Amino acid sequence: MARSIKEKLKTRRHVTDGGHWIWLGNVDSGGYGVLFVEGKYVKVHRLALQIFADVEVYDSDKILHKPPCNRRDCFNPEHLYKGDASDNARDRKEVGTDYKSNITHCPQGHEYTPSNTYVAQRVTGVHRNCKACRRINDRKRYPRNRA
Repeated sequence: MARSIKEKLKTRRHVTDGGHWIWLGNVDSGGYGVLFVEGKYVKVHRLALQIFADVEVYDSDKILHKPPCNRRDCFNPEHLYKGDASDNARDRKEVGTDYKSNITHCPQGHEYTPSNTYVAQRVTGVHRNCKACRRINDRKRYPRNRA
């Protein structure tokens, strides 16, 4: 007899002292637990929110970990919620996993300070550019006639 998805989730977890439900089965390349259900791999934290918390989850929904839980292999429904991309960005900054906000210098070593940084809002997010590098590149690109 086939076991239910709920039974599989319960038997393939390790509960830590911090309340994390760590997935002991397969994980994808991003570190998220996956389970083969009805012919395809489904992320375990999505299943957990549906099954244990009785939350309706659609393919377009983002299922996020509540700060301070930032373990991708955790599927405790108390650590999860339905959110959007801006919620995810806010959470990453809060727990310190937003790698771009932790970058303090440009690739050439100039510090990102308010006086040395262009900030541009684009469709793909907020981007920072170094003013010192821009000045250097502009001088190379547009040399003055010095004759």
